[in-house]
Amino acid sequence: MSAYWPDYKLGQFENSMSRLFDDFLKDLNVERQSGNIVARSNSHSNWIPPLDGVTKEQINLDVRENTLVISGETKRDEKHKEGTLHIHERRYEKFARSVTFPQDIKAADVTAKFEHGVLEVKLPKDESKL
Repeated sequence: MSAYWPDYKLGQFENSMSRLFDDFLKDLNVERQSGNIVARSNSHSNWIPPLDGVTKEQINLDVRENTLVISGETKRDEKHKEGTLHIHERRYEKFARSVTFPQDIKAADVTAKFEHGVLEVKLPKDESKL
């Protein structure tokens, strides 16, 4: 006679569904956590978005009224060799992130710097519209 644990099958189902969604989100390049950093002062706002593995040349910035849009695309050409097995993978991904600020922004004065793989965007407030 063997023991029967009904919770065991339910746990297996839960783990299978969790793996399914993890794989699905990974394939869509969707992050579970945004990781955005937004800091505000009286004169401006700073936005530091998570852009792991992206180079400066792959980033586009666009300011529309009080919304900043960061978009771009990445291309990767990876080759792996293990013994006599060769794997060659090509990836092409597009991304876009936007943040809307509660105040108007001086679009002409927006600055951005990209150092050590970190993008920081400074968005001066338009004091004439406050």
